[in-house]
Amino acid sequence: MSGSEKPRVFPASDEVPHDIGEHPFWQESVFFTWGDHERGVYGYHRIGQEPNANDGKGYVTSWNGIATREGSRYCRYLLAPMRAQDRHAKGFLATDAFKMDYEDGKTRWRIEDADCSLDLHATDFTPRFDLYKDGGTVVNDYAQGHIEVAGPVRGTVRLGKEHFDIDGLVYRDHSWGKRIRGTLLSHRWIAGTIGPELTFNATSWHGIDGSLLTYGIVCRNGEITYAREVDILVHMEIDAYTHRGGMLRMVLEDGDVIELHPKIVDGFLTEHHQSAVIDAMCEVTWNGRKGFCDLEITTNPRGGERPVSALVRATKTQGLSKRDWTL
Repeated sequence: MSGSEKPRVFPASDEVPHDIGEHPFWQESVFFTWGDHERGVYGYHRIGQEPNANDGKGYVTSWNGIATREGSRYCRYLLAPMRAQDRHAKGFLATDAFKMDYEDGKTRWRIEDADCSLDLHATDFTPRFDLYKDGGTVVNDYAQGHIEVAGPVRGTVRLGKEHFDIDGLVYRDHSWGKRIRGTLLSHRWIAGTIGPELTFNATSWHGIDGSLLTYGIVCRNGEITYAREVDILVHMEIDAYTHRGGMLRMVLEDGDVIELHPKIVDGFLTEHHQSAVIDAMCEVTWNGRKGFCDLEITTNPRGGERPVSALVRATKTQGLSKRDWTL
């Protein structure tokens, strides 16, 4: 990548639902991962809509995980028929329990579940940038339109009887276009922020066509720089699904080096369309500043379809549970 290449930057009009495409695997999804280091609470949430699936009637999905440093956790995976009201002028729903709205430069996420209530409001301190440029199956079959953005987040979270006033950071994305999940065998995706000084996103991609690709980007005080070298490592557990954290090292186009060592708080499994995805909420430090990231991985190089039988550092237990390992 040459230093003259500039990332795509999206207007606010791309924050809300797009016209539905005709491809059978067309989807639109919004993703929201956040962390409050002071209170030790971290989470991730996704609403995905596949309007042409289910014999044209459509599906909605919602992926959710919240973890505390003290060991509380909430996990919820939802797959439901799509309703007309799940797409509206300002956002997306997955049933009435999981909602995302965008208005006047602010993003609001809400959950109302028996085990969890959440109401978080986010603004931006980065432009709406795009990690991907040209990349074969990544762009063509998986991430045609893809907003990335970070900022502060505030609000409230309830886990069972525990209540938290959140004042932290958020990294979110919004994707639309065809998504053929069978083209992905394995990947690593690490995205997060420590504040306006550094927001980061990097991914590695193992495609079914044999491609091995990496991408990286940072935003520092509003200035976006691509990485010309990306190295992502994860410290895998014996289950071959979960990890303890890892390392990200990027050499940027301007020659600067960014190296981060995320440490896991907790992880969550989502099984969707033959993919077994681990989203791991991690704490990270850079230049003395505390932040967070989601270190998400799939590990499926042979394209197997057998069920996941064991997890060391993640959960698929729905609702509330307690972490059974120590940090």
